[in-house]
Amino acid sequence: MPSESSVVAPPAPRPGLLALVAFGVLPAALVALVFVVFRPALDASFLHWDDDQTITQNPFFRGFEREHVAWMFSTGLMGHFQPLAWLTFALDHTLDPLLAPDYLAARTFHRTNLVWHGLASLAVYWASLELLAAALKRARLDPAVVFGAGFASLFFALHPLRAESVAWVTERRDLVSGTFFALALLGWMRYARAAGDRVAPPRARLVAELAALGALALFVLSVERGATELALRGPGLAGVLGALVLVAVGGWFAAVPGARGPFVFTLVCTVLSLGAKAWGMVLPVLFLLLDVAPFARAHGVRSFVVLAREKLPFFALALGFASLAAWAQALHSYTQPDLVAHTPLERLAQAGFGVVFYPWKALVPSGLVALVELPNQLSLATARFAVPLALAVLATLGALALFFRARSVTIAWIGYLATVAPVLGFLQSGPQLVADRYGYLALLPLTWLVAGALARLFASGGLWRGVVLVGASAWLVFLGVRAERQTHAWHDDLSLWSHAYQRAPDSPEIQKQLAFAYIQDARTEPDLARRRELYVAAGELLETARKARLDPRALGNLSLVHRAMIELDSPHAAEHRDLALSLAKAALEGAAQLGFAPADYRLNLGALLVDLGRFDEAIVEFEAVTREKPTFGFGWMNLGIALGRAGRFDDAERAFATAIELLPRSGEPWLHLGKLCEARGDRDRARTAFEQGLTRAPDDPNLRAGLDRVR
Repeated sequence: MPSESSVVAPPAPRPGLLALVAFGVLPAALVALVFVVFRPALDASFLHWDDDQTITQNPFFRGFEREHVAWMFSTGLMGHFQPLAWLTFALDHTLDPLLAPDYLAARTFHRTNLVWHGLASLAVYWASLELLAAALKRARLDPAVVFGAGFASLFFALHPLRAESVAWVTERRDLVSGTFFALALLGWMRYARAAGDRVAPPRARLVAELAALGALALFVLSVERGATELALRGPGLAGVLGALVLVAVGGWFAAVPGARGPFVFTLVCTVLSLGAKAWGMVLPVLFLLLDVAPFARAHGVRSFVVLAREKLPFFALALGFASLAAWAQALHSYTQPDLVAHTPLERLAQAGFGVVFYPWKALVPSGLVALVELPNQLSLATARFAVPLALAVLATLGALALFFRARSVTIAWIGYLATVAPVLGFLQSGPQLVADRYGYLALLPLTWLVAGALARLFASGGLWRGVVLVGASAWLVFLGVRAERQTHAWHDDLSLWSHAYQRAPDSPEIQKQLAFAYIQDARTEPDLARRRELYVAAGELLETARKARLDPRALGNLSLVHRAMIELDSPHAAEHRDLALSLAKAALEGAAQLGFAPADYRLNLGALLVDLGRFDEAIVEFEAVTREKPTFGFGWMNLGIALGRAGRFDDAERAFATAIELLPRSGEPWLHLGKLCEARGDRDRARTAFEQGLTRAPDDPNLRAGLDRVR
């Protein structure tokens, strides 16, 4: 955060012109540049990296009916409690429904991501104006303050590290939470400015503290953290609402009279930020740091303690939502290695690496990759982890040593450590060592520190003003160009993982992801030679990946490769058939052991059993898929195929009817229904089915051939 030192003010421009720039031109340019830089995301597709489980194969958020809203507020899907993010997805689906298999609504979902990032950037801009005005002891319409705020918000908005959060639909939570996170900081700055050295009277503070503690207790008594979802217990919904009322009451009494509006506004924004992602749990710490500098509300240990108690309503919210975040992560324990897999010392090594990684990539945003894989071992005996940890410790000690001479440096560094702490790996979730998206909010304190230093140089006028203006502008242009290029990498699975593989070819996880992208492309490739090349390339990557780390996903995808090679490599068909079946069974067993959802693995095994003529066994697998995922249309379609091959025609028709209902844009269920009717000798119904399929897939040669047969 910027220095509080006084600076010499240059001659000020006309207030009217500066107000137009500060309140009109800069905010409009900020939003416009967000759309210009991240425009490639609008043409991107959904990814098979979480977007499938979160969006395209997930029917539960699609609407605002009672059951949909209840699910959004009770699920921990993918390890996150994020009801507000789900509500934004539901709105997208309402505006542009998700219909398999083409999912034309991808553009709508990506556009909403851009809108939210634009809103977050605006919130950072307004917060920057407030912070820099306080730090530089100048008016918000001072040219140096406006320049610094413009730089900070543009740096935040256009940095290549933002591409992951903006171009990946699943990461909507970063954008929604970040918007209200920045607004909460803005609200607290305005409260701190209005309150000054004052705090609420002792009796009011006592009421606030009791209300905050009561709210936390009531919340714990009202919410049951179940094995699969949240449920209400005890006081139930009334208890949850009562807890929120107590938080509001606590905020009202904790606030200084005459400044309650900003305090309550901050409380509301904190709740909304936490409702999209638990990152807002660090906000009370940031509020306390802001009280130290630049707002100078703390005058010694005693006043610091009083100010910490003032924030008890915020700490109550943070603890409540942190418990929900921990519960959601625990639901997906297979993505969260325990301390046996990675010891406390290894966690410390990961944390030190992360502390240094994000500022370094903020300065030198090269080599950004979708996945920096968490290694099996994190040894402090290696330079890769020992050097960053040493640098992190030295930077922390240096920042603390500057507390009495350059307090803004100390506060900014502690603020950065507090904000980045939730994503440093102490509670690891997922296969990543670090991730670009984790810099979305974590770098704000350091961004403001740099912006404050540039604003001071800008305020000195003369040659320095020109140097700073040109240098900052060139840096921002460079960042915008790099961000636009980075966004292109997120266009689809193949582009994303090809880009990642170029930068990290030895990563088993990237090898698996690229292999699956090859498989996806091979399925629609008309040229047989090219299709075989893709499957062979996928197989080679998966064989390499499985040697490094046993993973049922690698086994399952390798099974898909061998299944396809039965036809593409006919001289070795028997060998491919045996391998495909054994790998599919091993993948299903491995998934069960690790707690993975088995439906996809059963689907693959069932399809192989159909190929082998073992229809009764295939039916068992597909019926299990439809029980686990009753709204998964392809599960019902495959069940219909197996039932038809087994001679259970009536059951097959019912399965196809369900598939048709669940896949309204797909011609494939109609194709299989037509073939079933044709096999039963009902040419009229077969003709109708093929015609219906062609209305959905007019270029499908199989539907066209079927219609020609029954005419």
